[in-house]
Amino acid sequence: MADSNVEKKTNGKIIVIADDTPANLEFLEKVLSTEGHMVFAGRNGTEAIKLIQEKKPDLIILDVKMPDISGFEVCREVMMDKDLARIPVIFVTSEDEFREEKSVVKGLDIGGLDYVLRPVGKDMLLARVRVGLRLRETQKKLDEKYKELEDKYKQIKEMNELMVGRELKMIELEKEIDRLKKTLEEKRGK
Repeated sequence: MADSNVEKKTNGKIIVIADDTPANLEFLEKVLSTEGHMVFAGRNGTEAIKLIQEKKPDLIILDVKMPDISGFEVCREVMMDKDLARIPVIFVTSEDEFREEKSVVKGLDIGGLDYVLRPVGKDMLLARVRVGLRLRETQKKLDEKYKELEDKYKQIKEMNELMVGRELKMIELEKEIDRLKKTLEEKRGK
């Protein structure tokens, strides 16, 4: 398994994975890095949270059951952080755990995007990863557009306030002109 602290030069996306089983981590890292992604691996929930906060990944893949902090708890913590909450999370679980509808619903309800069943097949994993990464790209584009619209709104609001200020000044000037005209007419009339 590659050192998770060494960033590889690649055009791929950043993916954080966490699993307490070394063989599972090796498989995930090999498949994902072969596709050109930068993969950072944690052996437990605590390491996963640290990596997620440091790397701000494009996708997170979590084992549901880990000894210290479950994948669900990691996901819940990620979803509570406004800077991380839009990162898609894919859970990896056994078929037995997946059959428990409550477990699946819980994972989806706390913010998980999808599940991958063990044993994980390469093609299925990559298909789910592509969906998660497309979602993340779409979210980033929406965030950029929202920021652009927000900036334009601020500009328009400032221009509007400036125009209103000028309009009020014009009204004041017109009143002053009318007052001066009236004063001038009164002085001429005497």
